[in-house]
Amino acid sequence: MDGAGAFAVFHAYEDENGDEQVKFIGIFGTKEKAQDAVDALAKMPGFVDHPLGFSIDFHLFDRVSWSEGFVHVPSGHD
Repeated sequence: MDGAGAFAVFHAYEDENGDEQVKFIGIFGTKEKAQDAVDALAKMPGFVDHPLGFSIDFHLFDRVSWSEGFVHVPSGHD
């Protein structure tokens, strides 16, 4: 990890309709604080049903993390 940054925590899972449900949990200054947040939330309603949905990712400050375009793919749920 070269440079200043922070740890972003998300929770994502696929619901019964096949749609991805994503929740932004927060930004933390250390990986330990991010893991503490995950550990606390993992016991809460909803999260306890999807314990593998948490992710902790380090992101550098002042950097673009997504530098390409994107293509929208319809989910088929109209």
